[in-house]
Amino acid sequence: MKYILCLLLTVCCLLPAANAQRLLDSIALSHEYEYKSLQEALANPDSVHKLSLKRQKLTTIPQEVYSLPYLQELDLTNNKIKVLPAEIAKLKNLSYLNVSKNLLETFPKEMAELTDLKTLVASQNEELSSFPAEMSKMDNLTYLDIWGTSISEFPKEWSKMKNLKWIDLRTINITKDERAAIEELFPEAKIYLSEGCNCGP
Repeated sequence: MKYILCLLLTVCCLLPAANAQRLLDSIALSHEYEYKSLQEALANPDSVHKLSLKRQKLTTIPQEVYSLPYLQELDLTNNKIKVLPAEIAKLKNLSYLNVSKNLLETFPKEMAELTDLKTLVASQNEELSSFPAEMSKMDNLTYLDIWGTSISEFPKEWSKMKNLKWIDLRTINITKDERAAIEELFPEAKIYLSEGCNCGP
């Protein structure tokens, strides 16, 4: 019995390490093959780190995507997705998510579970107007691209996101007061605004 307990403890300790070894750093990831079809990806699920499902008329994230244990980059650009499901939280290894040119209005609070996410691209979702406060738990988020949306304010809880360094708000009609509030919330971030925005001094 004692031997079995020791064996189980050893296995439990080794599993997280094995999982970590399957994940790639940013340099290795940049050279990794990008799968461009779900069928191709599902044939090699343990080898998939990057998946692009652009322009496939998707209305949600296919359930099969959640079976890719080491997925780190997901591109869903130019689909017809209105709502990201709560299951998005299952993609815990994501460091890059692109949902630009969809039909999103907000994000689910479960996005907060994506604590490894560094880049979120959600530009040109014209009806996107708010973010849940819970997303402030995404400590590693560094780059937020939401130009061409209707976002003009952020939850005050987002002030905790100290790693957020770049925010793209181009083409959004932002008032002077809204700009001041955003700059106060993210004093260390580089904020990109269009020259024609309603936010001059």
